[in-house]
Amino acid sequence: MSKLQTGLALCFSGLFFIISLLFIHPAEDAVILYEYSNTLANTGVISYGNIGTPIEGATDFLWMVAISLFHFVGINEYTASLMITSLSLYLLIKLLCKHNHLFFILIAMTITSFIYSAAFGFSSIVFSTIYLYCLQFYLQKKHKNMHLCILLLCLFRPDGVVWGASLVLLYQFENGFSLSKERLFVSLKYLIIPGGIYFLWRMYYFNELLPLPFYIKQHGTKELLLFSYSSLKDVAIVAIPMLIVISMSKNKRTIILITIIPILFYSSMTLSQNIGNRFIAPLFFGVLYLLHQEKNIKKYIYVLFVSILSAAITHRVINQIIYSKNENIFALSKNLNGINGRMLVTESGRLAIIVTGPFMIAGD
Repeated sequence: MSKLQTGLALCFSGLFFIISLLFIHPAEDAVILYEYSNTLANTGVISYGNIGTPIEGATDFLWMVAISLFHFVGINEYTASLMITSLSLYLLIKLLCKHNHLFFILIAMTITSFIYSAAFGFSSIVFSTIYLYCLQFYLQKKHKNMHLCILLLCLFRPDGVVWGASLVLLYQFENGFSLSKERLFVSLKYLIIPGGIYFLWRMYYFNELLPLPFYIKQHGTKELLLFSYSSLKDVAIVAIPMLIVISMSKNKRTIILITIIPILFYSSMTLSQNIGNRFIAPLFFGVLYLLHQEKNIKKYIYVLFVSILSAAITHRVINQIIYSKNENIFALSKNLNGINGRMLVTESGRLAIIVTGPFMIAGD
């Protein structure tokens, strides 16, 4: 990137930070994780509501830890999340600007829904940026760095395993179906063993291998055998344009092998709180990055198709952003704030946290 491009990318990231901070309130699920970060900073325990007993429920482990660190310099959780996201947004733009297409990248981010989910306080841009570094290290054959980056991805969110699995398998079977001891050792040393230690630790800490939302939010009807119709629609917004565009690509086999596991996984999951289609953000940016390796118009067609298919989602999330500071939940919380005693609430996010003092949660 030239100095001018670097300056424009920094301005775009800074503008994202300022607008989000001034005009947007974070989403319900984002606020829940902020309370976990606040409790971790205050008590040193992964818990909720400043309780000193471990309570499961925080899905994004390293996201929670990173936000909690800002507590010690007096920066609140939402501001901290926006600061981290803004830095990640700049790095993401830098990764995608391989052939001097800065304005195209900025337009692509603006007309699709994924950046707006990050403005609501979610980790979608940060997670996507880490994933693109995994892809970069894979393509550059920097396999040690790739495994360490995938480990970071898995510690950031447990479904990082889904995004990293394809890259590890491609690395292991790069020379056919015979496993190499050297390659297996690299995967064990830098990813599988340290990752296994983390998951064993969290099982010891919470008595659960995976975060609670993975268990309680996956009930429901699978209309198409193993797949959920609504989840298939969300995934198809990116997957269908990808398949159309790569049918003419020389890298179609690589792109399909890299993306097939995440596509199947998210199509079968119940994508609860999928604001701005945030769970599919790594797929969008990952395919765009892979298409950037070719100097042709495919990436433009891809972004155009995704933006058209996601227009309704983008419109909806922008409307949510515009009216986020006009929701009555904040006025209601302020009025209830002076009431002494305990309050029974049915949500564990903004209402429970904005109202200071003891509270009881009946359900989420």
